[in-house]
Amino acid sequence: MALENLNRYREALDIYNKIIKLNPNDPDAYYSKSAALNILESYNEAIKACDKATKLDPNNSYGYLIKCEALLHLNLLEDAIETINKAIELNRENVIFQNIKRDIEKEFQKGKS
Repeated sequence: MALENLNRYREALDIYNKIIKLNPNDPDAYYSKSAALNILESYNEAIKACDKATKLDPNNSYGYLIKCEALLHLNLLEDAIETINKAIELNRENVIFQNIKRDIEKEFQKGKS
């Protein structure tokens, strides 16, 4: 969305909420909302929006990636690994997902030692 390109995330969020009000079954609006919420550091809300998006569109790996990002910000590494695994199940060829998983696992192992 153009407002995001202008770093006007709160305004973009308002628009996503209006879109959702008009069409509560639009997963793209929830994906966009969750991405904006992550940028605004509203991670718990971002997770809720991702959960709604993936419920509406369970085969879209993007929603799991956004949720993973929010979980990482909350330092919920086990949940982040589980979530990125879902993204990988849907998109096994995605090298970025594989790299994210590897990085999370390294961080998780550091925390255990």
